[in-house]
Amino acid sequence: MAVQKRTTPSGKIRWVARYRDKTGREHSKSFGTQREAKAHLADQQAAMARNEWVDPSTNKTTLHDLATEWADEAVATGTRKDRLQLAANLGDLAVIPINQSDDRDLTRWISQLRHGRAWAAGRPYKERTVRNKISQTRALLNRAADRGLVQRGVGAVLRNQPHQPMEIDDHRLPTAQEVQTLVDRAPTWFSQYVQLAVHTGMRSGEVAGLQWQDVDFDRGLIKVRRQAGRNSGETRVLKSRTSRRDIPLSAALRVILLGWGVGNPGEPVVVRPCGEAPTASRISEEMVRSRKKLGVRPEVSFHGFRHFFASTLLAEGVPLQIVSKALGHASIAVTASTYAHFMPGQWEQTREAMGAFAGFVRDSAPTLRVVGGSDLQC
Repeated sequence: MAVQKRTTPSGKIRWVARYRDKTGREHSKSFGTQREAKAHLADQQAAMARNEWVDPSTNKTTLHDLATEWADEAVATGTRKDRLQLAANLGDLAVIPINQSDDRDLTRWISQLRHGRAWAAGRPYKERTVRNKISQTRALLNRAADRGLVQRGVGAVLRNQPHQPMEIDDHRLPTAQEVQTLVDRAPTWFSQYVQLAVHTGMRSGEVAGLQWQDVDFDRGLIKVRRQAGRNSGETRVLKSRTSRRDIPLSAALRVILLGWGVGNPGEPVVVRPCGEAPTASRISEEMVRSRKKLGVRPEVSFHGFRHFFASTLLAEGVPLQIVSKALGHASIAVTASTYAHFMPGQWEQTREAMGAFAGFVRDSAPTLRVVGGSDLQC
């Protein structure tokens, strides 16, 4: 094994690492610094000693190849779509053989995801999506190592990414007035979903998948166990342990639910006028329509009601670990990084907003309304 200095025709200095494998065949790789070349030789020598060495000349598989293969193995349509999204957003990693990419390539790719993807007109991903893509890529590299395509432990930079905060932008939070406007004037079924969301913090798919058997009036709990499928009436069991959770049923929400009229155990809590249970996508569509019609700011999404729920609880002094469990977050660190600026003493305005909304709940009659227009349409 040796490191040789070489000068290119343009006058640039390169360092070539040369070594022979166990069959006597010579291999070489060029680096910009002598230190990198020596580190590469040490890695190859250690890999051969552990019988984990991979011949770089026989493997041209790329991460894109593995990602598309992984997507083809998916059973659920949503999972396949998510994996294909990874394949479409690998940037330069899509064409580099997997055993030739290094931590610098991976670090550059992660930076592009966060700050602007050159292949997507410079649009960055949200931090939550960045973390998802990093996790998926780690899984692909582990699969590659299992098949002997790369050395075990490649991609360590993916495991050592610094924790990036995911604070909620203030302007994305709905105000108490905006919530009350939607509750008062949106179609009845959508008004009911808004009330469920602000009182429980459930995601749109979880709200759409909620059935009467999931409401435990005796113990005072909302049991989050399923989410809506792609088609009306379909539900899927939540996969992760943290997503399957119990949320306290407040006295105000109890009154509201009883006023709607309790249905059979397997029936959805909320249905549209035609009797169909809305899907998560249908909820998003109605959010856009009601937002425009009622003058709610365009920055406010249905997911914003989840943030309204969490930020209000934290501003009122509810312990972080309790809020994290109610939200179904994977760890308390996720909750802390997202809502740290809503801790007690930080947002008196939010405290006042919840007081206004609580007054609305006390004063509202727990009966269904017929608003007309889209209220009578499916």
